[in-house]
Formats: sequence, C-alpha cells, structure tokens
Amino acid sequence: KAALKHSISKHVESYSKETAQQQLQGLKSNTIEGAKLAKDLKTINDKLPSQIIGVFDKMLATDKKSSPKSIEEVRSYVDF
Repeated sequence: KAALKHSISKHVESYSKETAQQQLQGLKSNTIEGAKLAKDLKTINDKLPSQIIGVFDKMLATDKKSSPKSIEEVRSYVDF
C-alpha cells in the first residue's frame, strides 16, 4: 500500500492556491472583449428607460379604473 501511494505521488501534485492559479493562467479562455461588452451595456442602458415607459404607457392606456390624474402621477413617477 505504501509503495502504491509513493508511486502515485510522483505523478500527482499537491493542491495549492499557487498551482491552481498557474493552471488557470495557462488555459485559453473564452472571454468577451471589454470594449464590446461596454458598448452593448451602454446600448441596453440607453434603451431600457424608454422601453419601461412604453410598457407603462400601454398598461395605463388599457386601464379603465384609474382617473386621468392618477395616470399622470404614475407617468411622472416612472419618467426617467
């Protein structure tokens, strides 16, 4: 049993944070370029407020129970 353990230990490195980091650095990663991601995120952030307002406008247009004053209050609250 001891001989088997000794022969395996020749081929297996002990785990450490340093060896894990070295292994990770050696891997090719599939990443998104930061500039493209930043551009896409800006596009989303630019479109999101108008999309939210559009959804609320559609919802308020079909709302028969609310008064015009209540509808305007909701619109002013949601307005970015």
